[in-house]
Amino acid sequence: MHQGLGAIVVAAILFTACGTTPQTERQRLKELNQEISLGRGIAASLLGKFKLDAAQPAQTQYIATVGTYLSQQFGRPELEYKFAIVKEGPVNAYACPGGFIFLSRSLVDKLRSEDELITVLGHEIAHINFNHVYQKIKKPKDVSFGATLSRMMSQGGGDLSFALGEAVKAGMKLLTEEGLGTAFENEADEAALTYAQSIGVDGGALYRFLARTADSQAGLPKSHPPLQARLALLQTWLMTNTGTAPAVSKEPKARQERFKKR
Repeated sequence: MHQGLGAIVVAAILFTACGTTPQTERQRLKELNQEISLGRGIAASLLGKFKLDAAQPAQTQYIATVGTYLSQQFGRPELEYKFAIVKEGPVNAYACPGGFIFLSRSLVDKLRSEDELITVLGHEIAHINFNHVYQKIKKPKDVSFGATLSRMMSQGGGDLSFALGEAVKAGMKLLTEEGLGTAFENEADEAALTYAQSIGVDGGALYRFLARTADSQAGLPKSHPPLQARLALLQTWLMTNTGTAPAVSKEPKARQERFKKR
């Protein structure tokens, strides 16, 4: 067989075996670039609204170190995850498409352990892993808007700039007003517990954090799951998968000390 023809045949076999074609790979990269661009836009808007908190760089670095470790273990390899604290906003965290994660100062101040931090960050990393915000924006209730947005984002020039601006507005509304919905929040909770269990972290920390900060949950978007229903699902998962109730912390002393020094 001619050497050039042989190379073409081998390439075709490889593409068929992997289920990948140049066209699907281009589509994947285009979607990824759109996701990252959207995330940067939403991140910039969040910082404009809530302001970056740079008053305690050691604490920010600690959170980023924990978050980076978790993203390396469980995150999407094509993304670079970034972590920061914002000064304002309710007791909440914000996961932007593309890997940008923000914790509000009010949330950080209520954390009592590294295990709580790990499960909160795991929940936000899961939102990005499942592409929840991007899914919501690409498939809104207004189907005509979703179709128009997808078409415009696939084009260039002014259409792309306009579409990106509209998508950023939609993303901000989701994260700060509407929320991602009960199904996506429950999915992220379950993933956070799975991540925690796989690295020997007490997943009950998420339950304890949410239960302890119940009075602060009023500031969250209305489409977050009702707190008691959310706690019940967390407790059921923990009892089924670990055999223990979430009431008592099992955090090792080393993690306790590291958290105190943050």
